[in-house]
Amino acid sequence: MGSPNENPEMATAYSLIRFSTPQQAKGDSTRRQLVASERFCAERGLTLNRTLHVVGKSAFHGDHVATGPLAEFIKLVEAGKILIGSWLIIEAMDRLDRRDVPTANEQFIRLLRAGIVIHTMIDNQTYTYERIKNDLTAMLISIIQMATAHDYSKKLSMRISAKWEARREEMRAGRGKATNACPGWLKAIDGQFYEVPERVAVMKRIIAERHLSLGRHEISTRLNRDRMPTFRNGDGWHPSTIAALVRNKALIGIYQPRKADGSEDGPPIEGFYPRIISDDDFWRAQWGPDNKLGAGGKTKGLANLLRGVCKCARCGASLVFLNTGSDRFLVCSKARRGLCDNRYHRMYPKLEAELLSAFVLFDFSRLIDHANPQVNRVAGLEAEIAAKTATATRLLKDFQEDTPPLVSKQIGALTAEIKGLTAELSEARRNARIAEARASFDAYTEFGAMVAWMPRMEDDERYLLRTRMAGELRRIIDTATADGTAMTIALRPAENSRVEILIDRATITGFRITVIADGEPLEPKILPRQRLDEYSPSRAGMLAGFVGEENVAA
Repeated sequence: MGSPNENPEMATAYSLIRFSTPQQAKGDSTRRQLVASERFCAERGLTLNRTLHVVGKSAFHGDHVATGPLAEFIKLVEAGKILIGSWLIIEAMDRLDRRDVPTANEQFIRLLRAGIVIHTMIDNQTYTYERIKNDLTAMLISIIQMATAHDYSKKLSMRISAKWEARREEMRAGRGKATNACPGWLKAIDGQFYEVPERVAVMKRIIAERHLSLGRHEISTRLNRDRMPTFRNGDGWHPSTIAALVRNKALIGIYQPRKADGSEDGPPIEGFYPRIISDDDFWRAQWGPDNKLGAGGKTKGLANLLRGVCKCARCGASLVFLNTGSDRFLVCSKARRGLCDNRYHRMYPKLEAELLSAFVLFDFSRLIDHANPQVNRVAGLEAEIAAKTATATRLLKDFQEDTPPLVSKQIGALTAEIKGLTAELSEARRNARIAEARASFDAYTEFGAMVAWMPRMEDDERYLLRTRMAGELRRIIDTATADGTAMTIALRPAENSRVEILIDRATITGFRITVIADGEPLEPKILPRQRLDEYSPSRAGMLAGFVGEENVAA
């Protein structure tokens, strides 16, 4: 903020230039306020410090004294690090504070008591603690200006709120007028929304790449590499922009009104924007709670489809991909550093070929759990919110006239809990919708097609395909552990059965299938590898024979 003034004969002046929005800083106000401050300091022999430029902080809500340069100035004053006799120059009292008079006056007096001289340029008033203490007129002038500033801001806030509320009601009634304050892939013409074809194409590309399990970093890198123009004339695509675009429900036509603080204001308005993708495509593109590729990092070419999946059974460390130039292996990361004795190097190319062949020949998805755990979570949260709301309502009703402090505290705690649970419920509903969209997707059929396409693809296309395949493997595999030459891959369990793939070195030797009856596992059955090749591609007969027809998903 500036060091204390070392020359007692020339005091330091701090010029406060404040804007509620960055747009206000683009006009002439900055130059006007700064030139006036410079002229004043020259006339009074003051040294001007230009560090108090506060942009995007509301003086009505007090944001400017909570964070930012003015907040830092106040802290330095209170800590005695700004010299007594330093000046604070403001255009008018409303630049310093627009909160209610008691709050604004308290801050005003605190600064004066700390030895700061406050000067308002618009009416040429200079305030010191001695003047306020001994001159009632000066005190009244400052209070009247504070009251005027607060009243103006309050009325302005109410008018803006009323205007936005009227606009939202028009939107909900289907009479909302389209404006260019809309998603970047749309434009408003004569009160109607129209798609911008080249930008819609970019959005569909982003969603398609999310379906391939690419993360926001990789997607932004690919767009920048292809010189795709951004929607807002920015300096290229950023990962945060990709995340915001993918999560934007305007893709499926929904507009969510929001308050000034960014929180949701009422229910979403469906059908407000033109839809450009389906609901399922939207929810499949979202980052779910179990998404392991969200960071978007990658190894060039995605050489290892099992990256981050396989663990060492002896030490728990991950199996890492080792490329020696002539061969490629999976090996315990700690064993490579001499910290584990599980030193077996598993040939990766053969292991990958075995797994892909097995997944293409046998629809393992028929044996994994497709239940949506978020549905139970949603129901539980809804019940808990309802119970706590009923309790708070009953307390308010029982103590309507005279609420004891203990009951008020309990109601406050319940309100805070309900707020937190409501946020959890919103997230659980979102995750439930993601899971629903993914469950309805025929991953098995597409996985087989992906394996068939891979040899015919160019490098970049092959990378995208392998990224998607890695995502599907992570979706279906629960655990994969390696101990010496043996490896066991357990698929995500279903309610009535468990399936494990048994591997020796890099070759599948069989499948261990465990049926669950009345909550208890029965004796596992081993399906030898050679039996896999004896059945037709549907594998329905083999599946029924080993786990029972009643345990086979339709």
